[in-house]
Amino acid sequence: MEKEANEVMYKMAELMLKKMQENGLINEEECRKIRQLNMETFSPGVDGLGILKGKIMRIPKHADMKIPHMGWNSLHLQNNGRLFENIDEGAYVYFVHSYYLKAEDESIVKATTEYGTTIHASVESDNVFACQFHPEKSSSIGLGILENFTKVK
Repeated sequence: MEKEANEVMYKMAELMLKKMQENGLINEEECRKIRQLNMETFSPGVDGLGILKGKIMRIPKHADMKIPHMGWNSLHLQNNGRLFENIDEGAYVYFVHSYYLKAEDESIVKATTEYGTTIHASVESDNVFACQFHPEKSSSIGLGILENFTKVK
């Protein structure tokens, strides 16, 4: 079942990249870089592509919180993120993670959540979007976010 789910997610990502390329949002070289970004595992101390400036942080341990964080959390929306058009403040999305991006520039942070600390749950810089949560596993809210992504110009 997990293998099939991964294949579906990979096909969705490929379709989104194709749509972005058709709409002139990215070129073939950028598609290759985005694929690399999606295929790599980022850990503290490992250089990423540098597209988004910030630090990769481990979620701090708390006695009553499990790591990895697996479950539903609400979003606090800010800075008019294009992925969140028509998404309500406090909408719940699904997370599975132990690390998060702490953005250097707060203006690129479009959504946060709380899990032992404030987590930058979504960032946007020009035509680069990143979500710490899983839109594909986030029910109708996630579908709305993915739909908004396909409308980005």
